[in-house]
Amino acid sequence: LGIRIYETIVKVVVGMIVVTFILVVIKLATSDAGLPLGRIFAGFVPNPGMIFAPSEAYQQVLDTVQNDAATTTGLARRMARPRTSLTSTTARRC
Repeated sequence: LGIRIYETIVKVVVGMIVVTFILVVIKLATSDAGLPLGRIFAGFVPNPGMIFAPSEAYQQVLDTVQNDAATTTGLARRMARPRTSLTSTTARRC
């Protein structure tokens, strides 16, 4: 009996938190300032080009590093190198 009461209380509290969150989102979306829904939903669409370009904050740090491997141009050079496949390397060893 005690476990059922505890589970019911937890479910009610979690439900209240979810409903409150939904109400806050609705209130913000309908306010005069509004939510930038276009920018929010655009964040869910992945941009594959971001894999090879660090964010501005990281780029500032990387610009201070003298190591070529840490720079974007160093990354481009490493990506341009021909790679050997794992199967051909393994086949030569056998």
